[in-house]
Amino acid sequence: MYISRQRIISISEGLTRLSKMTNDVEVSYAIAKNMREIRSEIEAISAASQPVPGIIEYENKRISLAKKFSKKDDAGQPVVSGIEFVIEDRSIFDEELAELREEYKEALEKNETKNEELKLFLNGSVDINFHMIQFAQLKKCTLEVQEGDPGLGVLLASIIELIISPCS
Repeated sequence: MYISRQRIISISEGLTRLSKMTNDVEVSYAIAKNMREIRSEIEAISAASQPVPGIIEYENKRISLAKKFSKKDDAGQPVVSGIEFVIEDRSIFDEELAELREEYKEALEKNETKNEELKLFLNGSVDINFHMIQFAQLKKCTLEVQEGDPGLGVLLASIIELIISPCS
């Protein structure tokens, strides 16, 4: 079956979660076979997703800069709104950030190019031979859902049409 690499990532995450929720031997076996089938693709995706040299250093400096110019709470910690630091003096921060971007210009350009290539790569299809799980097997499983888990329906939605056979 041809499937996008992006979809393989979702399936891998779903299978990993499902493997932690089931105690049925046949389902565990099928999950293990499917994980083995997609392992090389997951490893290739991981290797292709590695950041370009300099980007981690840039990000660490950018975060330090944001912390330096952020508003502080009563404990002296940076104030965060959502996922962003609340910057007190935006103009000085923007000047220093522009200097940092100029210092890492080449790495940032390479990173942007790599991200565009990665999107195309993830949309590419590969042929995967999934081991089907019979729906009847899932029905007899004891699926242990943890508190705060979005639910079994969300989990199975990512994998149901690909590896779960309606046949009993």
